[in-house]
Amino acid sequence: MSRLESLTGAASVGRCLRQNSTGEEAWQLRWLTVCSSTELCLSEWLREKPFSLHGKPRAIFATRQNHGRGQRGHSWQSPIGGVWISAAIPWPAFPQSNCLLGLAAAVALAE
Repeated sequence: MSRLESLTGAASVGRCLRQNSTGEEAWQLRWLTVCSSTELCLSEWLREKPFSLHGKPRAIFATRQNHGRGQRGHSWQSPIGGVWISAAIPWPAFPQSNCLLGLAAAVALAE
């Protein structure tokens, strides 16, 4: 059983993601009880503090969203009892690499 498979709850998974195998912080995480939208909060965070050359991925976790917004401004339903997450990963600015992240995520989910 992998380390992630043995964890339960969003807080446990978050603690696991926060540190890599060397003990360094792997992700920058923010936890909110209630927010308007994790996507809007993440966008604001990225505007305030853009990624540096070797920036760490960031994620916003919320237990509730008042006005959830997804990609391209689409409305997002956020019923009580869920965990709502928006994440940003530093990615090279090469146009040919844009589709690779989606493909990598699909392969990881399939495995």
